[in-house]
Amino acid sequence: MKNKEKGIILIEVLIVFGILVSIFSITFITFKHIEEKKDLEKAVIKISEVIDEYTLKSLSTGMIYKIDIDYLDKNIKIKTITDKIEETINLPTKLSYLVPYTINGSSQLIDKLSITTTMDGNLSDSFTTYILDYSGKIKYRIATYTFQENKILKINIYKKISGVSISKKELLKYHELLFSVEELNNEWRKQ
Repeated sequence: MKNKEKGIILIEVLIVFGILVSIFSITFITFKHIEEKKDLEKAVIKISEVIDEYTLKSLSTGMIYKIDIDYLDKNIKIKTITDKIEETINLPTKLSYLVPYTINGSSQLIDKLSITTTMDGNLSDSFTTYILDYSGKIKYRIATYTFQENKILKINIYKKISGVSISKKELLKYHELLFSVEELNNEWRKQ
């Protein structure tokens, strides 16, 4: 009888342990998902706000600012024309950031970019930033458009809402197709 009771107690303990491990796992996954979502939103806000803030500052003060984007080190440094650092913005470190860019007629992915503001509130160059989640899949796209004739900077933010998951390896080809295949644009929702 004692062995039977010990066996039942052992089974009960294992069942309770299994339930606790399951609850802990679900809680951990839920918190990780919430943290990732907050990091994605924080990155979108920081990137778009710094560009918007310093182009407007250039327009109102007539000063030119250098914006050094270093997605490898996960920061953006704003400098005066004399290279004095005005501000450093740190981005969420668990995310990845990439910019498809054409250099000498060849498209490539870069993680560092230097641009300047103009005195009329624009940027020296247009660019698109893709933000990838913890697992390296594209989740957001921030596109800046400079319209020199109108002297207007436009920032569009898009969230990937459907379609296949795109990784870093597939990003350059996907970016090139994005503007030529209408169905791909339906995978994004403008924020």
